[in-house]
Amino acid sequence: MKEELIKLITISTETTGRDIMDGVHKEFINLKINIQNIVSITTDGAPNMVGKHNGFIKLFCNEISHPIINFHCIIHQEALCAKDSMKSLQKVMETVTKIVNFITSRALNNRQFAKLLEEVESQYSGLLMYNNVRWLSRGQVFHRFVELLEEVRLFLSDKSQDYPELNDLNWLNDLMFFTDFTAIYNDLNKKLQGRGQTVITMLIIIKFLKKKLKFFVKIYKMKT
Repeated sequence: MKEELIKLITISTETTGRDIMDGVHKEFINLKINIQNIVSITTDGAPNMVGKHNGFIKLFCNEISHPIINFHCIIHQEALCAKDSMKSLQKVMETVTKIVNFITSRALNNRQFAKLLEEVESQYSGLLMYNNVRWLSRGQVFHRFVELLEEVRLFLSDKSQDYPELNDLNWLNDLMFFTDFTAIYNDLNKKLQGRGQTVITMLIIIKFLKKKLKFFVKIYKMKT
């Protein structure tokens, strides 16, 4: 087996199933690749990709006149699972996001916080902002927030910002759990990427994670 990236293309118009189909088909023609040889396609499961009538997969099958094996990207499934499973800790995410935005999205606050970190000789220069497009980015956001928790408390106190959660043991327990939980998922995400990955290898990695999470959740419930 040979794994090779053929092409990255930009859809300059809309991203309907037809637009994606036309763009992909055009590039295969330019590269002189016979699309009749394609037997499988992996997508992110979006409606414009897997729609019953006008999705990319359906239109592609119509073009080549034979069925294909359609896979939902395993990394995307894992990200969706992580996002849905953490709804119970949404309030923690909201508080952390609010604090991070207060410090990082305002130029003066950002400079003053960076100065504070410099004065205490922190290894970090600031907090990380959460990117909603990449859900698992919150793992890095939480890790940095926890690492700078004392500095965040001090800065908010100087700014007369009242966040009693930062001294509430139950909330802090959820915060630490959330941080460890997202770190585990980030690690999984990295292991599922890269060249030479097989479905068997990835399934073994996921099964191992499921056992690890059961133990992890059991400990969390005992602490709460």
